[in-house]
Amino acid sequence: MVVKSEHIRCSEDLPGGVTQFISGQERGRVGEGDYLRIGSIPCNPLKHLSVDTQGGSLLVSGGAPISNLPIPSTEPEEATHVHCLVTASRFVSQFAKPAKYFVIPLFNFLSEFCEEDAGLRSHPLRVNVESESHMIVFRRNASLAFIEPLPDYQDRRQQLVGKKTAATVTAVLVGDLTEDESRDCKLRPWTAERLLQVLSFATGTFVGAPWVEYRDGDAGLVARDHMVLGRRDFEDGHGVIREAMHRGIGHLITAAMEKFASESPSKTMAMVYAVKAGIFRKGSVEDLLRAVVSGLECLFTRKEIKGESLLSGLENGQALCVRDTLKTAEKTIREFATSLVASREPADKIEEWRNILRRIADKVRGVDVANDFGRKVHKLLQAYGLPDADLAEKYFADSGLLSEAKAKSWYDLIGKYRNMAAHTGYFEFAEGKYDKLVVRSVADHLHDIVIRSVLIDVGYKGTYQTPLSPSPTSVPVNWLTQATFGNVLGRYKSVLRRTN
Repeated sequence: MVVKSEHIRCSEDLPGGVTQFISGQERGRVGEGDYLRIGSIPCNPLKHLSVDTQGGSLLVSGGAPISNLPIPSTEPEEATHVHCLVTASRFVSQFAKPAKYFVIPLFNFLSEFCEEDAGLRSHPLRVNVESESHMIVFRRNASLAFIEPLPDYQDRRQQLVGKKTAATVTAVLVGDLTEDESRDCKLRPWTAERLLQVLSFATGTFVGAPWVEYRDGDAGLVARDHMVLGRRDFEDGHGVIREAMHRGIGHLITAAMEKFASESPSKTMAMVYAVKAGIFRKGSVEDLLRAVVSGLECLFTRKEIKGESLLSGLENGQALCVRDTLKTAEKTIREFATSLVASREPADKIEEWRNILRRIADKVRGVDVANDFGRKVHKLLQAYGLPDADLAEKYFADSGLLSEAKAKSWYDLIGKYRNMAAHTGYFEFAEGKYDKLVVRSVADHLHDIVIRSVLIDVGYKGTYQTPLSPSPTSVPVNWLTQATFGNVLGRYKSVLRRTN
């Protein structure tokens, strides 16, 4: 936009004119010359901007002005061009009736559309009425909602898969507003973000949206919120629900929106890391494992699983004796740190030693708590009622993989792999210290645990595609037994034999 000096209303004189008003900088002086102090943070940020048109008003609620001029001097400017970096805005139509529906255009949503509902055939927001295309149907607040592909969906899909475009809208999600949402013309907090998170988890591709629209009963535009939602660029990963086979996306959305209606998306970040892990399956096993571990950490937080005390197996009297000894040791180390005084050593060296001793004292204080990753995974599996720990312990012991990996147990093995990925950053595959297929089998298994835990959390009752199988599968959440576990892990071992 162009800002002219006659449009400015200010309580003080501005020798720098329009440029000084936009930047909000103070006048300074160097020798005989005046200048404006230019900082990295605007002192006069954009708080509100409205643009009136014949169709309605655009209201900008957040952003920052960025001038395209060189560093300004104190010479008054009659006018200046300003670019506004907008973070959120709303367009409000002046012709609209009360809002009834919400519409979310979906970036990069790729799936099959296999359902039809007679009650939705005459819906005013159908985009394929003549062709009677199929949809994905779900429920929100007891009302039917749907996802429908655009008329040229197949062309857009090919552009994404063929890497001819980074992002494109492929489908629209339509649902009814509640009475409160209709009155406020606004979805409940987290609703749009939650929907995108669930769709990303189901398809294995991060799904985004350019805006959220609110429409009246005749499909007329009431308002449109422009904001950053989800991710834009297309990345294809592991699809948890293949709609043509599982017919489960609608059920997943319905269950998730009921289960997590009042929770922020941060509470289910495990979904996001499950998507990342699926994308990283085409890359390095280290990236895959790091994403899976992050997903498990999110689940630990959700289930309030923490490290266990090393003293839990002792009698009360023994545990108290050890704790008293640790407290005494901590106190002694802190007193020793305080007693250090400058002598022949400089003061900064003494302070460095004190800091080291204080950190040691902190370690002594918390030494009775073991933040054992393997044991936390075991607790998580118990919390979700999954048998994986016992199955994996038996399989890895019987197959000899534990001895080959020099691990005492499955818990020890997954903890070892987790530490290598998180702290060392890589596995020494070329040197023969680690077997890539064994590490990959563990990473895929942990990925499957994250997926099944999320599905259980949501209350999903259908089937899904496990990452433990490269071929299409349709298995329930409780599919894992000693026989099936041995079969899927045996796939990695048979490949290992062939490569050797």
